[in-house]
Amino acid sequence: MLLRKGGIHESDKDFKLIYPEFVLFPTLEHQRPDLIKAEFRSMMDRREKSPNDHDDHINIDFFARVVDKFEIREPKELDMIKSHHLYTEEYALSRLKWRPKLPLSVAIVRIYKLNRTQPITRIPEYGGCKSWVPLAEFVDLDGSSPVLTDFAFNAKKEAIDHIFE
Repeated sequence: MLLRKGGIHESDKDFKLIYPEFVLFPTLEHQRPDLIKAEFRSMMDRREKSPNDHDDHINIDFFARVVDKFEIREPKELDMIKSHHLYTEEYALSRLKWRPKLPLSVAIVRIYKLNRTQPITRIPEYGGCKSWVPLAEFVDLDGSSPVLTDFAFNAKKEAIDHIFE
């Protein structure tokens, strides 16, 4: 589950779900461990072992496919999905309250592991806080495998669907 309001460097500062499939950059830019629920903080340790922002290449290992999307405008709605995202309640609420006239966009994504790591050349256009960055190079998604089994993913998706019935 992704929670988005838009990138700081985007012209209209509004989040729009432009691409139904997208690769995931290995970055934790603007992320602090105290904004993540304690049980997920170990994921941030991987940052030290991955390439830094000064390397010439970015290794792409995963892509996401959007399977559903909706908007949240009320704190009670955010509270209903708190067990389905990795942010602390305080941080998720701060995202909802930031630019309060705009809804918080929620995307349910299925994550896939590429069949091989694909390095792409780092270019200046990839930097900064942006929701979407068009790639200058092709990334082959063929042969990718879902990270979760169909059964596990569908169970999580159904639990979220049930919340908003």
